[in-house]
Amino acid sequence: MYPLFPLKNRYTYDKKYDRALAIFLELRRGDVFELIKKHDLFDAIKDKIVLLMKFDGDEEKISTDEAAARPSVQMLVQHTERIPVSPS
Repeated sequence: MYPLFPLKNRYTYDKKYDRALAIFLELRRGDVFELIKKHDLFDAIKDKIVLLMKFDGDEEKISTDEAAARPSVQMLVQHTERIPVSPS
């Protein structure tokens, strides 16, 4: 068992969803997309986009259509007003 797994459950139980989200992403486990939508955690993922994308799939080369079908990409596109894209 991962040492962070019980902590993820504790944060969820304590309704500290932003902290639970960080652990979900790090462990790459759980229904992170449902957690984000259910608890309106769009502000909490602004600095975790890379982790969200990694959670959603491997870093292999994929087609544009395959990338567009991923839940992380769909969430980012559907909520652009909540998750602004800024150039780096």
